[in-house]
Amino acid sequence: GREAGSLMLLRRFVCWSPRYQFDYSNLLQYTLRAKMASSSCHSLNRMLLLVGVCVGLAAGYNNGVAQTPPMGWNSWNDFGSRVTADVLATTADAFVALGLRDAGYVYINTDDCWSELARDSTTGRIVPAKNFGGTESAMKNLSSYIHGKGMKFGIYGAAGQTTCAGRAGGLYHEYIDASTYADWGADYLKYDDCGQNNINSYAKFSAMRDGLNRTGRPMVYSYEPHLTLPIGWAQFVGNAWRTGHDIGDNFDSVFSETLIGNAWASLGGPGSWNDDDIMEVGNPGLSIEEQRTHFALWCMVKSPLLVGCDVRTIANDSLALLLNTELIAINQDPLGVQAVLTAILDSAGRNLLADHTPSTPQSRTGFDSASPFMTTCDYVAGDAPTPQRWTFVQSGSGNATRIQSTDGTQCLSSAGPGIVQCSQCGPECGWDTVSGYSGENGHKGKANETTAQIKSKVDGRCLKFSAASRGGKGLYMEACNTDPALCIIKRCYYSESLGDEEWYLSDNGQLIASFVRGDGHQIPPLAGAKPSTFNGPVYGLGEVCRAADTCDSADRCGSLRGAHDMGSTPMCENTTADGKLYVSLAEIESRCTADTLCAGFSQDTKDGPAYFRPLSGLTTITDDPKWTTWSKGPMPPAPPPAPPPPPPTPHDWYDEVDVPFCLATSPSTNPPKEPATPPAVTADLQCTGKTAPKLLVFAGPLSHNSIVVGLSNKCTDVGIQTITANFSLIGATVGTTYNVRDLINHKDLGPATSSVSAMVAEHDIAVLRLDPQQ
Repeated sequence: GREAGSLMLLRRFVCWSPRYQFDYSNLLQYTLRAKMASSSCHSLNRMLLLVGVCVGLAAGYNNGVAQTPPMGWNSWNDFGSRVTADVLATTADAFVALGLRDAGYVYINTDDCWSELARDSTTGRIVPAKNFGGTESAMKNLSSYIHGKGMKFGIYGAAGQTTCAGRAGGLYHEYIDASTYADWGADYLKYDDCGQNNINSYAKFSAMRDGLNRTGRPMVYSYEPHLTLPIGWAQFVGNAWRTGHDIGDNFDSVFSETLIGNAWASLGGPGSWNDDDIMEVGNPGLSIEEQRTHFALWCMVKSPLLVGCDVRTIANDSLALLLNTELIAINQDPLGVQAVLTAILDSAGRNLLADHTPSTPQSRTGFDSASPFMTTCDYVAGDAPTPQRWTFVQSGSGNATRIQSTDGTQCLSSAGPGIVQCSQCGPECGWDTVSGYSGENGHKGKANETTAQIKSKVDGRCLKFSAASRGGKGLYMEACNTDPALCIIKRCYYSESLGDEEWYLSDNGQLIASFVRGDGHQIPPLAGAKPSTFNGPVYGLGEVCRAADTCDSADRCGSLRGAHDMGSTPMCENTTADGKLYVSLAEIESRCTADTLCAGFSQDTKDGPAYFRPLSGLTTITDDPKWTTWSKGPMPPAPPPAPPPPPPTPHDWYDEVDVPFCLATSPSTNPPKEPATPPAVTADLQCTGKTAPKLLVFAGPLSHNSIVVGLSNKCTDVGIQTITANFSLIGATVGTTYNVRDLINHKDLGPATSSVSAMVAEHDIAVLRLDPQQ
């Protein structure tokens, strides 16, 4: 690449055939879909015969860091909003004293709640909160302290107007934020997906990648697309990416994250990793057996190992797990290949993953059907393909900008709109490229900091795009809807018409259409929604019910029935369309008193259904950030049984993962392809007693032709189970003798020639390394 640290690296990744993909449905049941590798597999030094595994070559994002999965600590799981600079400093002390630093855990990362709600009105820079000293010099001092311990400092941001906790977000501020983090000596950025304008993920996460690259400081870039289906561009944008939902402190959540991440296995490798989320090892919700399974799985699937407990008070047995050097070596193996699920065995030893025929993957070529100048973006390391590479060039009077190909021959014209020869361009090729970068008092960054709107110099209309495959118009011109500088006040996220007119010019030259998938309504200004006057946001109210819709009078904002009446109840005045209400607790109480249907508080936990609790049990919203809706009386009656679901609609991977479109002079020659999947096959992973124990086998290749195998007894009430995995299940070569090592108990188990087995307790795991005899 052109920017500092943006080096193209040939890296290895694994093509599993078959590979198995799980779609999360609830905590105990998953939809299982077998997945075949769609790319061809070419031998390097030899073919790895591991369930049809092969080693290929792929170019991905590489900035010189994270050649093995990052290891360290993150504040969120245990501290949440209670994090302070002192917590980070004393945690660094503990990592040194407990031997964690020397075991490889070197990143000390704050999560959300380190910054103020608003930016500096003069400089536009993000401001540390009082719990982190309140000044930039305090952040530098904290970073220096952690560096002085031989460790590295990590920070948090979000690709939206706010973070998940309502602090200042990074949208339209990517370059200034990246510069700020570099100034403070940050070594790691976790970039979340909250407070967003529903901008295309590829565009908004690429913007921060470009910002970090421009600083010249190597930083681990970990971002959160919050998608459960694998995407085609992950390894070209960052060093690590979240593959599922937020983890919870319970065993079902651990398995949910593991099985979702299983579908992403081919994308990970040195320099860029699938991230199954912060670990829960050491937190009270997991038994020691469950913690062992959790840690072993994270090591096998090559997830970043970020401790999520308070290590200053960690129990000895949990600490011993984190210090298991043999499991850590699996995670840090230089081959960098993720282990995958190869078998789910029932009580008779039958493999529930067998005999699933994959479907043909979707692939779209050519231009968007409604626009001959928009194509699916190619994913590459370094510069984009020439037909997708553009520059902004000042041209003529009136500060007009031309959008032209890098060879200067072709330009974008508002007539049509379309692409024409630059030699034929007149005023219709003049544009304003409006930055979305603004602060509360109108502070502006340099031109085109992160492009939001492209306006015609002729008539002031905006260039817009919506894909025909999603019911859109293609590339078109229309009156601009909202000045991006007003979005913080107007809450214009989830405005589809605004999204159609948002663009991002990436440093690799791609002009990406950053459309949204919203509800098509503008959001009115929030009365009094200023940082000094609200405790919120309160999450989870759902979509509003507007005058044009048919609203059930009982289905009000605050009930658990789904629809929410924005205009006819005092409870819901000024509710935003994404379900947030920026008011104080006292205001909620006042509104609840005035609304005869209001009946108190309920809470939607991240790991389960809603439940009720008296209003008197809460003193402020910040006591529990998950409070969402209200009730004042008994729980409403259970709804009648739902009718049978309609037949499923055809699966469209392109729309589900929001495949981005780029301006181009010719169609993509390498469009993103959907991983091949079979028709959905339900694999009942509920633990239903001794008749159907769920015994899971994971396997993956290691360097030096070794193999790692995990044998997991997922269920309870089944007792100790003997789990046997034949060589055919784990990719071992029949006829080869392997020396087997128990990595949990640190014992050599002798040779194996056809299978491996272990006796495994409930919710526990055995992890074996197979080394071929020389």
